[in-house]
Amino acid sequence: MKKLKNILLLLTILSLKAIPVSAVTSFELGDTTFTRTDAVDIASHQKWMTLEDFTSLKDSGVKYLIIKASENVDYENPYLAKHKDYAEANGLAVASYHYSKYTDVESARAEARMFVETLKKNGLDENTLIFNDLEDEVTYKDKSEAQVVENTKAFFDQLKELGYNNIGLYTYANFKYRSGVEEILGKEDTWIAQYPNTPSVGGTYEVKWKDSGYGAWQYASSMTLKGHRLDANIDYGMLASRISLEDGTNWDTVTNTRTGKTKAEKDAERRKVTEDQIESIKKLQYNEEVRRIEKYILENVDN
Repeated sequence: MKKLKNILLLLTILSLKAIPVSAVTSFELGDTTFTRTDAVDIASHQKWMTLEDFTSLKDSGVKYLIIKASENVDYENPYLAKHKDYAEANGLAVASYHYSKYTDVESARAEARMFVETLKKNGLDENTLIFNDLEDEVTYKDKSEAQVVENTKAFFDQLKELGYNNIGLYTYANFKYRSGVEEILGKEDTWIAQYPNTPSVGGTYEVKWKDSGYGAWQYASSMTLKGHRLDANIDYGMLASRISLEDGTNWDTVTNTRTGKTKAEKDAERRKVTEDQIESIKKLQYNEEVRRIEKYILENVDN
């Protein structure tokens, strides 16, 4: 989120973007000519928000509020508890995210522990849908895809070990190793960010990200409320499936409202694909070995 906005600003300054950021349409909360806003994500930048502002979100049709909890190993959002209370007072379901800056397995696990500590301190229990906000350059600079994937798996594994299994990934369309990291949980549990100039109802990108199988799409940081900017998001089934369920939910058995399949079923599908790929590789290797032996026999054994 923070990274994507900084990238847009930088591209404008350097005149590397064909259409400047100023061309990105600003629109008011509740304007139905733009992509539907199912969720809004906020951080300490939105400290200006009052209880009445959360009422405005609810009245406009927003269902979910995703609040930043922590960053790295040393930052906790001081407005998390207040914004959580305001959201719940207005019937908005609450999720949370951590802005990651890990560079190896050890730091990834440390950040996950910091995230969980912050969640517990602010009354967000194991049932809460939580996201790894993976966008900062430090997480992939001078690293291979395998390293970034390994670090990210370590982050998620630590969350699970601490009892937080309702997990998702947030990243942006041009993240260097997006294809690798989104395979960890699957696209259906990935919240993708990409800002078109005009995010219209039924527009190209709205359809693209849904048809590509993503769980949710952050499509703008230019939605306004009382002159302040907010991030806007549409849910493709992940949020509806993973937020506001009863305590003790077995997340593997929850049916995704878009795919019609449970997480366990999707995981099984991915394992089956992997097993099929391995079997195909074995067959290729076997056939190559057979051909090598046949060639040897033809060249070295007298008739």
